[in-house]
Formats: sequence, C-alpha cells, structure tokens
Amino acid sequence: MKKVLSVLLVVALFIGCLAGCSGSGDGSSQSTSDSSASTSSGDGERLKIGIVLKTLASEYWVDMADGIKAKAEELGVDVEIMAAASESDTGGQLQMLEDMVSGDYDGIGVAPITDTNLINGVAAACEKGIPVVDLDQSFNEEELAAAGGWLVGYCTTDYVVTGEQAGEYLAQCMGNSGKAIIIEGMAGNLSSESRKEGCTNVLTEAGIEVVASQPCDWDRQKAMDATTNLLSVNPDVTGIYCCNDTMALGAQQAVDNLNLGDQVFVVGTDGNSEAIESIASGHMAGTAAQKPDVIGATCLEMLVEFIRSGEEGGMDYEMENVLLDSYIINRENVEEYR
Repeated sequence: MKKVLSVLLVVALFIGCLAGCSGSGDGSSQSTSDSSASTSSGDGERLKIGIVLKTLASEYWVDMADGIKAKAEELGVDVEIMAAASESDTGGQLQMLEDMVSGDYDGIGVAPITDTNLINGVAAACEKGIPVVDLDQSFNEEELAAAGGWLVGYCTTDYVVTGEQAGEYLAQCMGNSGKAIIIEGMAGNLSSESRKEGCTNVLTEAGIEVVASQPCDWDRQKAMDATTNLLSVNPDVTGIYCCNDTMALGAQQAVDNLNLGDQVFVVGTDGNSEAIESIASGHMAGTAAQKPDVIGATCLEMLVEFIRSGEEGGMDYEMENVLLDSYIINRENVEEYR
C-alpha cells in the first residue's frame, strides 16, 4: 500500500511540475510580448525633443509649455521642457541649452532671453547635427551665422503690430490727446523694443505725448514702483502702456494706490488670466493678447516635420517664418475670454 502511495505521489509531483512549467512558459511569453510592444513604440521612431523657455514664472510661458505638450501628444513625440529661473537669467538659460546639446535629443526648441545669449549653444547643437527651432524671441542673425548656427524655423507674434494695436486702443481710451508713459521689459530686448516702437509711433501720430519710457525687466514690483515715481513727476499722465501684463498689473496697482483709477488708463500685453480679471473688474483698460500656446505648438510641429522629412539643413537653409496676429481684450469683449 505504501508503495502504491509513493508511486502516486511521484506521479502527482511530476504532473505538478509539468503544469508549473507550462504556467511559467505562458507568463514568459506574455512578458516578452509586453516588452516587445514597448520596444516597438520606442524603437527610434519616437523622437525626443528638448525645449528651453525663458521662464515658467509667467503665465505666458506656462501657456506656451502647455501648447507644446498638447502638440507633442498629438504628434507622438516625447518632450522635455526646461526654463531659466527668471527672464534675466541669461547664463543659466545657456547652461540648460548646453546640457541638452550634450544629451540624446533629436531636436531642440529655444526661446532666447536676448537675441545673443543662446548663440553659442545653438551653434554647438548645429555642429552636433541637432536641428533647432526658435520660439517667440528672434536671434541676431548676423552673429548666429558668424558662430555657425542656423535654424529650422521661427514663430512669434509681430511685436511691432502688437504695440501698434495696444497704442491704438490706448489712444482711443485717452480721446486721442494727453500724455502717456511706457513701461518696457528688459532694456534692449527685441520684443520689448518692438512693442515700444509700435505703441510710441501710434500714440505720437494720434497727438499724444510720450513723456517717459522706463525698463522694468518684466517685473511686477519694479513696474509698480516705476509707475508710482513717474506719476508723481508727471501728474497729468492719463495713459500707460506696459510691454507685458505682469508689469501692467503692477502699474495698475500703483494707479489704484494713488486713487487715479478713473483718470489713468492702463493697457498691457499678453492676455493672461489675471489681467483679464482686472479688465473685467474695471481696473485695467485692456491688453493686446497673444497666442503663446499656438506659438509653442507651431514651432514643435516645424521641428518634428523637419526631422521626420530626413532633410539636411545647414548655413544656407531657408528657415520657415510664421507671424501670428494679436488682438485686443477690453471691457467691452472681456466676457468672451474669461
């Protein structure tokens, strides 16, 4: 009897081992299949794109980052977005770009803080064969070419036209008369200088005197302090144009602190949510709104199309150039954009 039981036990163990081996084989097959599926989706066809923005401390650049992420998902590419600590951190931004050039990116998008601070990084990317697209802020073309750099494409808002639109609306608010001040971004920055130029030209043509223009580095507190000082020196000013909404909100705070809200009109640039709420609540007069999400998405699409086309760029490559329109948000239409 014991012998029979021993035989049965051996048979049972043998069958159990076969079942176990069969089960293990099924599991390995499923695992291999999953691994194979994962590999096929990342076998070199899925591109890795690096993006270096000016900062993520501003809603404008956050909106641009969101536009890039949405387009990346649509195009089926991986994207990594980095940004400088502030819009004055030129050295830190260059270091980020140089780190990306040393990485394994298929393409890079950049939004330089100035028209020269990323030139060496772009030239290094080009030398390594990494195509680069430019978001929002243009480069000094001569210096970029001299360094050996070239670009796939560029998309932004027409800065001069944006300034003109803001100036036209501000002049309308001021009844085409009186005095105005302009709060600039960084001194010498192309986007700031162009917006200032467009606005100044329109205000002057309307018969409005621009009595002061001061850089405030895109900073809200600096804009508030500057506006307070400028209004104390020029108490008859009735219009203020700011080259972004962050500074416009600071300027409006200064106006409100001086109880001049019913006398001085503040117009900003960008169309960020806090500025829109300020307009809706009867504080800021308006803003020349832009489309940062579209800028980001357009530039990413340019870059991905270039890479997938298999084209070889170079110093003689004619980059694609896309200019978008801006539009005025004011108290009459603000509910459309809240």
